[in-house]
Amino acid sequence: MRKLFPFLIFTLIFAYQEFFTSLANFEQTTGNKILPSYFSIFTFGNPLGIERKNVAFSYLSYLAGTHLGGFEFCENKNKTQYGIYLHYFNSGNIKKTDEYGEEYGEYLYSSISLVPLFAHKFGKAKIGLETRLLYSFCDTLYSLGIGGSVMGMAEVNIFRVGSGIKNLGFILKPFYQNHTLQKPEILAEFSADLTKPLKLSEPEGVSINWGISYSDFGISFHTGTEIKIKNLLIFRLGYNSFKEGFLTGFSFGLEIKKEPTIFSYGFLPYKELGNAHIFNLAFNI
Repeated sequence: MRKLFPFLIFTLIFAYQEFFTSLANFEQTTGNKILPSYFSIFTFGNPLGIERKNVAFSYLSYLAGTHLGGFEFCENKNKTQYGIYLHYFNSGNIKKTDEYGEEYGEYLYSSISLVPLFAHKFGKAKIGLETRLLYSFCDTLYSLGIGGSVMGMAEVNIFRVGSGIKNLGFILKPFYQNHTLQKPEILAEFSADLTKPLKLSEPEGVSINWGISYSDFGISFHTGTEIKIKNLLIFRLGYNSFKEGFLTGFSFGLEIKKEPTIFSYGFLPYKELGNAHIFNLAFNI
């Protein structure tokens, strides 16, 4: 076990975007925005992570009544994988203020999206497509959206490399009588399974992850680690540098696996903003 500790570096957490809330909750605690975990079959919106038939549930709670979650079903048919993810977001009550800073009421932002997932293997490589239909509303105003993400990965020995374009989208805002094109996020990622180089026994394992992304907010990076113990527990640590995101900074995760059930918990301390808690539950079928 002492060999594992030099490799305790930090993991990515997924950033919130106003309309296309591509919060794949498992990815928040594994640190994999594109590359799937080495040690878990959780997917939550990531078509590259589908390995077997399963159903999964996710829930995240945040300060001021903010919460989000979803339900996912996935299937693996040899070289082709597919699934569907139903996702919701609720901001909780947000206070309205006038130009003088005086409060005069509250409002609520919510959204629901349906996310079909598709992936196909080409030897040691894999490409994935996430499509998204979204309805969001704020008080009496509403928006409709359609979009998606394209991503791919390849495995070379103990390494994985991945890249993608996420949050390609079109938003229709009838109350403004206009529409907008979402500006996408471009990502590149690298991960390595260090189990064999560290000469660990098969029930144990360690992997590291590093990635960089570019969006409207500039360049950000994420880095992290996963540690597997006895095919039962997975510990995760992570850090995301994205300073404008909904989920930014450190993350800590724990996963317990006992076939056919997998339970995952993530904790994200936000300093003065409060804490977030992520719960994921999957059943292999």
